[in-house]
Amino acid sequence: VHRGPGHASGTLVDALIARGTKLALAAGDERPGIVHRLDMETSGVLLIAKTDIAYHSLSDQFMRRSVQKSYITLLRGRLKTAEGTIEAPIARDPDHRQRMAIVSGGRGAETSFTVLAYLDGHTLVEARPRTGRSHQIRVHFASLGHPVAGDGAYSRDRHGGTHRLFLHAARLEFEQPTTGERMVIVSPLAADLEGALRHLAGDDYERVARMLDQSHLTRK
Repeated sequence: VHRGPGHASGTLVDALIARGTKLALAAGDERPGIVHRLDMETSGVLLIAKTDIAYHSLSDQFMRRSVQKSYITLLRGRLKTAEGTIEAPIARDPDHRQRMAIVSGGRGAETSFTVLAYLDGHTLVEARPRTGRSHQIRVHFASLGHPVAGDGAYSRDRHGGTHRLFLHAARLEFEQPTTGERMVIVSPLAADLEGALRHLAGDDYERVARMLDQSHLTRK
């Protein structure tokens, strides 16, 4: 999303600056306009502030946890419960500093989920993180023994028929900074993830696709 260790160029911020997009400066020179982030391999909705007024309003909404976020993710294995909430603190993994982990004394983290479909050894899930910890969805489901498909960082192998982790920010709901209007932004499933889902579901794909189309994850 923005420059940092190992990513000196080619970021989203670089692309926005190159096309002349106005960006809020309140976030600092290294990450102008950035209100929140997505992991590098995660697709979908990302909110960018163009003015400082918008940045402060949106940052406050994230801090107050009034922004509602929904992700579509494919997990390895079959979740035993159709819906629930994972509450487990997250911090830097003491043994692997490039990863996060469930750590006693870490920052509180909460993820609610609903199973959308069971597909050939996998579970398609809507995940709704209430907090915004690094790698939160990935760490929480991996702690249950059901890592996100394609996530080589939190499982020993990469499954899911895609070159990246199967995680897509599908829906974001927030208040428009100047009008206060409640905004709902949705992003259809990315093409590569749709292809992986089609391959996995086989003859059952049309039913799964209709289920996604009819859900609040793909409609305003």
